[in-house]
Amino acid sequence: MPFKEIDIKAIIKEECKNEEFKKSYINIKREYDFIWKVVQARKEKGLTQKALAEQIGVSQQEISRFERLRHVPRLSSLMKIIDAIGLELKLVNKSSVADNYINRMNDEKSDDIGESDE
Repeated sequence: MPFKEIDIKAIIKEECKNEEFKKSYINIKREYDFIWKVVQARKEKGLTQKALAEQIGVSQQEISRFERLRHVPRLSSLMKIIDAIGLELKLVNKSSVADNYINRMNDEKSDDIGESDE
């Protein structure tokens, strides 16, 4: 039996008409985008999970679980990760962040719903 092709972006766009789903989707998307950016920055810096772990004093498994969204590190560990890979954590107006995600979802030309834009 052949697999049926599924347009996940169309499904997400349709489901986002439901405000509760949309809110949940935006929240989880923000988490995935954050982790994705951390992983990309680690790789761009040429650090393996093991090297990063050794640099900040945690196990490689802890880095792996964080990158796979299986573990939420303590804030102190998260700050060490961010510092070690050369990122800075900034706080911005929440409405600006949410508006950015909503605008990206509504942009007909955008093909990055469900994927990061980096």
